[in-house]
Amino acid sequence: MRYVLAILGVILLTVLTVVIIISRPGNESKKQNQNTPKTLVEYANSEARTIFTTQGRVVGKEDRKSIRVTVDRNERVFEVLTGYDGVVEHSEQFGNSTSAFETFLAALDQAGFTKQRSQPTTLDERGACPLGKHFIFELSQGENDISRHWATTCGSRIGTSSAKISLVRSLFEAQIPNYSELASNVKL
Repeated sequence: MRYVLAILGVILLTVLTVVIIISRPGNESKKQNQNTPKTLVEYANSEARTIFTTQGRVVGKEDRKSIRVTVDRNERVFEVLTGYDGVVEHSEQFGNSTSAFETFLAALDQAGFTKQRSQPTTLDERGACPLGKHFIFELSQGENDISRHWATTCGSRIGTSSAKISLVRSLFEAQIPNYSELASNVKL
């Protein structure tokens, strides 16, 4: 009987030790730090994609236009979207490379692409700046949204992004050959 109790005691002690080790706060943060890239450049060899969308002012659904530029390690895509549901009206695709994407990500990182304002607005994003432009900054990987922030032309206090908007916009536009020509007929 003493041996059975001793074996049960050893098993219980082992289980408790494992539970304590697994549930330690220090271990959890180390795991998160190992799995979470610290900079955008660390996404260059992954299936990550960056998306910059410029939405026009609030108008009737048939007149609503947006331009979306998506960049990943394999391609760069320019799209003109119509309506509030974002139906693709026109699309142009261009190739890309991992090294080009890596350089692009480094530039976006310097521009604060994924940085959030310390005091984000509480406005409903859909109605903020109804007569101006609305910018959406997204980083995703597969079906997972890693980062999503927004800003407007109605002032730096509106939105959740603290990125250098004009720099981010210029970087995305520069990814598309003849961007100005492609976007010239789009009334935002």
